[in-house]
Amino acid sequence: AQIFFAAALKEPDIGWRADLITLISVLDLTRSATLFRILADDPSLRAATIIQLSKEPAEVDRPLFLAGINYSDPNVVSSSIKALALLGPRPDPEELIALFGVSDVRLSLPLISRIVGRKLKDKNDAFDWLDNNFPVISRSLRTDKPGPLVNWNQLLSDVDWEMGDYKEGKKIFAQRACVSCHLSANALGPDLAGISKRLSPIDLFMAIVKPNADVPPAYRATVFKMKDGTKHIGRVAFNSADGVIVRTGPGRTVRLDEQDIVEQKDWSNSLMPEGLLLGLGADQLADLYAYLKNL
Repeated sequence: AQIFFAAALKEPDIGWRADLITLISVLDLTRSATLFRILADDPSLRAATIIQLSKEPAEVDRPLFLAGINYSDPNVVSSSIKALALLGPRPDPEELIALFGVSDVRLSLPLISRIVGRKLKDKNDAFDWLDNNFPVISRSLRTDKPGPLVNWNQLLSDVDWEMGDYKEGKKIFAQRACVSCHLSANALGPDLAGISKRLSPIDLFMAIVKPNADVPPAYRATVFKMKDGTKHIGRVAFNSADGVIVRTGPGRTVRLDEQDIVEQKDWSNSLMPEGLLLGLGADQLADLYAYLKNL
């Protein structure tokens, strides 16, 4: 491990695999952490590096852990939750969006409770607090409440798109959990490689602001209404004679028995939530664009 680590420092672009990260993990993390952060730039290695960095969490890695809580791998999720617990959760917009955006809010409820200052009973209790304290963020995360009024045309026209910082944009991309839908295995969203060549900055960001305006056919979802009154919305992953497997979010699937499905129809909205850009100013939007145009 020592020999391989020394070679990797000289040539970090060698062919890395997750098992090689495990090999390096036997070394003192104070030595290997810098290399793990470099390797975290590779989406295929990010999960493995998050697990290793979570063993001795540092504030600089907070964006990685916020992204990790939305991964499909339960080991990455639990490692990220533990790391954020040690660092201490913060009531920042990026952190709240990530914590409330977890597929199973029960996992992040202890962290949200620490931000609130009292033990929350359940998801509804958590959202009631968010409604009262961060209404703009709450409206962006809840489908049963109208979205916030923001003059996006004015804000986007104020952005100097050539002045963004790539590294800061990369942090924002991770903090807003974009990685889990666009750069992960079996991504729910479209590939963003070369997106800046296909869309102007304003068109690109308006598509993020209004994800439901024009949903590509390949990424449209289906609504399933069940006998018990529940609804499931997602993209069909597998059809069979006796049921269907539906992908409802990053790393989340549900199997529905054919006999329990009352109605099945196309959904006109996008699986990408509204409000992903809330809280970002002109400089931060320029940073995010600097990262996106290099994908």
